[in-house]
Amino acid sequence: FIARLDTSGAFLWAVNAGGDMQNRGISIATDSAGNSYVTGNFQGTANFGPHNLVSVGGEDVFVSKVDPTGDFLWATQGGGGSGDTGYGITLDSIGNIFVTGNFIGTASFGTAVLTSPGGYDAMVLKIDNDGNWLGAARAGGVNDCYGYSVAVDGNDNVYTVGNFLGTADFGGTILTSAASWEVFLAKNLLQ
Repeated sequence: FIARLDTSGAFLWAVNAGGDMQNRGISIATDSAGNSYVTGNFQGTANFGPHNLVSVGGEDVFVSKVDPTGDFLWATQGGGGSGDTGYGITLDSIGNIFVTGNFIGTASFGTAVLTSPGGYDAMVLKIDNDGNWLGAARAGGVNDCYGYSVAVDGNDNVYTVGNFLGTADFGGTILTSAASWEVFLAKNLLQ
């Protein structure tokens, strides 16, 4: 569900999305006009107001835009045959949407196709304010790597944070964890 509350905590509206299988809304961002942008994952067929999405295989990433009155303006998806999830979402100064999360195997996000060499890889996705895919980038290695949060600074640099195990490639910068899971912070994996 997505809900809007006023400054005193009273509900203004609430809407639901999803279908008959697993659906998770995980992260939300807003813009100055009061629109909400939501990411997470879904499986099977999911309805976002009048917009219907069908997953490719297992769970796919979804991104949706909801106007200030609770109407879905659009919804889009990306992913592959396994579990793909959007965990973090933010906007840049011109309204482009950035999502981070993870995928495994081969996953498509618009025309961008990403392939993980082993386990789960982190990804950064870029979508314009009308729901069109603009790009995708991956980070990781043969072990798992997860992107959990994404932020944009005043110069529109994109920062991604998450964790990884083993050796991972972050846009040409190679990091190796000492023995267990370690935290990463990456700048501009995708702009």
